[in-house]
Amino acid sequence: MRFFNKPWLDFIELSRKGQLEQDWVALVHPEDRERCVNQYLAAFKARENFTLEYRLVRKDGAYRWLLHNGVPRPDADGA
Repeated sequence: MRFFNKPWLDFIELSRKGQLEQDWVALVHPEDRERCVNQYLAAFKARENFTLEYRLVRKDGAYRWLLHNGVPRPDADGA
């Protein structure tokens, strides 16, 4: 199950269903995209915390800087 908080959905102006169908990477500024994806995937693979700063397009078409923090949340079996 995936969770999207209301401020996120309001920022990008998508429903939960729309967010599931939309690739978040497409909303990242082209100059930030490769760096963000590489850092995200490396942290995900290593199961490490990560922090990204990047520009994301808002519902009105303007880009805004975001600070994105991720923390792995293993289940009881460590998966």
